[in-house]
Amino acid sequence: MAAVFRKELHTYAVTMIGAAALAVLLALTGFVTRYINCYNGYGSYSYTLQYLAFWFYAIAMPLLTMRTFSEEYRQKTDQLLFTAPVRVRAIVYGKYAALLVMLFIPVLLMKLYAAALGRYGSMPAAQDNAALFLFFLMGAAYFAVGMLISSVTENQIISAVICILFVIFTQLVGNVRTIIGAGRGSAFLFVLLLIVLGGILLYAATKRLFLSAVIFLTAMIAAVLLFMLRGNWFDGRVSRVISLFDFRSAFFTGVMGTMDFRAILYFLSFAVRDLTAQQLYTVGESTREKAKELTEDVTFYYLTSYGEEDRDLTALLRTYEGLSEHIAVEKIDLAVSPRFPEAYGETSLPNNSVVAVSKERFKVLRYEVFYPSDGENTYATAFDGEGQLTSAMEYVTDDRQVTLYLTEGHGEPAFDAAMADAVNKMNILTEPLNLLSAEIPEENSAVAVFAPSTDFTEEETAKLRDYLMSGGSVLYVGLMTGGKTPVLDAFLEEFGIAALPGYVMEQADANYVQLPYLLLPVIAESPGITYAFPQENVLCPYAQAFLLKERENTATVPLLLSSDSSYVRSDLSITENAPAENEEKGPFALAAAVYVFGETEAENTAENAEAGKNEAGTEPGKLVCYSTPCIFSRSIFGQFLQADMSLPSGNAELFARTAAFLTEQDAGQAIPAKSMTVPQLLLPQGVSVRFGVLSMAVLPGAVLAAGLIVWLRRRRR
Repeated sequence: MAAVFRKELHTYAVTMIGAAALAVLLALTGFVTRYINCYNGYGSYSYTLQYLAFWFYAIAMPLLTMRTFSEEYRQKTDQLLFTAPVRVRAIVYGKYAALLVMLFIPVLLMKLYAAALGRYGSMPAAQDNAALFLFFLMGAAYFAVGMLISSVTENQIISAVICILFVIFTQLVGNVRTIIGAGRGSAFLFVLLLIVLGGILLYAATKRLFLSAVIFLTAMIAAVLLFMLRGNWFDGRVSRVISLFDFRSAFFTGVMGTMDFRAILYFLSFAVRDLTAQQLYTVGESTREKAKELTEDVTFYYLTSYGEEDRDLTALLRTYEGLSEHIAVEKIDLAVSPRFPEAYGETSLPNNSVVAVSKERFKVLRYEVFYPSDGENTYATAFDGEGQLTSAMEYVTDDRQVTLYLTEGHGEPAFDAAMADAVNKMNILTEPLNLLSAEIPEENSAVAVFAPSTDFTEEETAKLRDYLMSGGSVLYVGLMTGGKTPVLDAFLEEFGIAALPGYVMEQADANYVQLPYLLLPVIAESPGITYAFPQENVLCPYAQAFLLKERENTATVPLLLSSDSSYVRSDLSITENAPAENEEKGPFALAAAVYVFGETEAENTAENAEAGKNEAGTEPGKLVCYSTPCIFSRSIFGQFLQADMSLPSGNAELFARTAAFLTEQDAGQAIPAKSMTVPQLLLPQGVSVRFGVLSMAVLPGAVLAAGLIVWLRRRRR
């Protein structure tokens, strides 16, 4: 077997067939990967494999298997091979092992692609590894059949054609099953079609017309008689038989988030772990730490009826129960105790609702909060079990209440759903605030000025100024108004922030996505919000430029920065990505935090402020400014872009950290819902282009050139 294996590998290495096959497969893999993962941004390689499987094996199966035995027959070396002191099965195993090595090379490269792309988003490694494993097993099954086809014909072309037809059949048979399952007649016609194709292939393989005709006519007569005498035999039985060749469905079983052992057995012959992209059924380190820190008992009452339990929620509650001795889960059968919700202010609750209870407080979680929709689909697109349960656990054990006041009266839009979800999970109340008619409560509060389209009055900015000077916290998210907000602009300049009119454009291809005003900013390692920020992309679209200046009794730190090759442009209709002479050139700050110390002669630094006080012992005020609402609000971003585009997880992390910084809450409570759809990647434009060139041209070209050099050298000998 080892000798045959080495001989086959040597043949692939020194002939053009091996190099050509690998080059084509690598180019195809690179093209599909770039289209699915880079261009469309799908953050799962299993999704790419679903698109790639048909074309990959329609090429790989005939190219690599058609010569395994057909070539031996054609060159008359089969007699030498089969008379060698090697068992027939050792010959088969050796050739088959060489084929698997040729398959392993592109599969290994796919794994490297998936690992590299994982740097630009949340690629589900466990799910992708399972999908690659099943993809390899599917290839092993195809190559076994391809060797069988090659062994029954001397003509490589016929062998290749039959292989292609087999791939088409096994990839489309799921659709055929639907058609023939519609009635007895359609199943009968399908059987007749198979007999016709079988007769043609038999003649092509044997070149014996009489034998092929006899077998064909016998099969046709038998099928007609069976249909006339026992027609019910065709009801469902044909569909079940051809399902044995449904490779595509068997592959899909193992790439949709679970590792099904039946799929492995299926491909090996011709259990279930949490491999979902976002780990739907497990909890993160933040939840584990909070559970360990509990000092009082928390009970989760799980309200459901027998047989109506939600599988995901049940498993997750079981996980919580094992995190701490202070956590208990008690199941309440609503059919037996229908009035149980009344003790918590609810006349009724749907099945699979949860009530979190401590000694002093409780929180009701209705079932629908665990499966939020994105607002565009009627079905749930995410599972928010961990986020809701951890937030409820914190709420019932912490009686501190913080309020975030949202200014109104200047065209401020409402918080996006993701923003509202984050502050709710941190147990921050939100209240409207009209600065013309009300004062700012100073205790346990913060103020948000979110994308005002009209100007403030001097009276309103005076209240914000006094609030900051007394140690308050303000979030300002700007909207470019073209100089129509002079009072607000003057207020920001008092604290060292000047906004330039126009949008920041990037020339560095590593700092934007698709369009030069969809920025991937540099995240500054500043004290507070962005310190030790996780390795996640942040998208900052349609951003203004901030010029930062030091002012007396303030300390200013940048949070997000543009590159040295950035510039400011007011007219986005200009398509040339190069600054004009009159356009301001970067780098710029896109977001900044200002510590306001009030009247003191002591040294004021960001480091001292982050420690909680300046040297005089005064609590600093905090002003955090962002130059675009599109960085946090997907709906506003969609209005600007006039298309729907998701914001990456880094943006949600940045907003949670900002809200926590201003309110002194824990950003770890804002656990985002875990998507049940394909996660998204966000690749810089330059990375996407370079990946395409490398995967579709450089690697396939190098393999082809190496094969050509080896082949030419052998011909010259």
